[in-house]
Amino acid sequence: MAPEVLMADYTLLFRMVHPEDRAGLITVFQDAISKRQDYDHEFRLTTDTGEQRWLKTTATSVALQNNPDVTHLSGFLFDITENKTRQLQLKQMAYQDPLTQADNRRIFMEKLKNELARVERYGEEAALLMLDIDFFKRVNDTYGHVVGDTVLKHLVAVLYEGLRGVDSLGRLGGEEFAVLLPGTSHEAAVQLAERLRLAVQASPALQAGQTVPFTISLGVASITADVTDVKTALHLADKAMYRAKQTGRNRVCTADEAPPTTLQGSLD
Repeated sequence: MAPEVLMADYTLLFRMVHPEDRAGLITVFQDAISKRQDYDHEFRLTTDTGEQRWLKTTATSVALQNNPDVTHLSGFLFDITENKTRQLQLKQMAYQDPLTQADNRRIFMEKLKNELARVERYGEEAALLMLDIDFFKRVNDTYGHVVGDTVLKHLVAVLYEGLRGVDSLGRLGGEEFAVLLPGTSHEAAVQLAERLRLAVQASPALQAGQTVPFTISLGVASITADVTDVKTALHLADKAMYRAKQTGRNRVCTADEAPPTTLQGSLD
């Protein structure tokens, strides 16, 4: 549909605007008329064929000379879908691991830092899971790195199915991942970790018709007001995960089950 058609019929325009963007666009128009202010606004629009496009509207608000009580809007409507798509792709690259689409290490650490601050400020609770694919080197050696990549992507897909929208999943490096669980008690975190373990065990990866079974070991650490920095939180979850690997793999262990270790030794 041509932009001039939409600009000529604002009722049609508002009907086609994405529901999440409609209120904001209406506010922009209302302010432009009542306050006689210019605007520059981006929003999503759904076409008659169901395609979603990004549009940008700019306008200047002026009073008519022969009727100063009437506000006239003169502007343009641009299709910015291609530019917006590139921006979203660049943003995604900055925050996501390119292979698995989990959070990359940098953004996950930022989220963990923010959650620690929230817990300390409000006295709430949270939990951190660390997990690692068991014998992942054997998977790569047996099936090849292409299959290894498929296993990593499949793992993330299975994990996301078991997580809430508020939870965060990050790839810290290689086959090691972490899960941040805001507002989660120690008991609930342990139960979730066990559900994730069972889900992974029951869902082998598939590559070119080949079934590749694998398991994970998980460590659970509670985040309380006493855990004041990222290194400590990672250390607690990390030593719990290594306890799970040392005691047989394909299991869940908690930080209080793991023997004491030095912080530096665990992070090396």
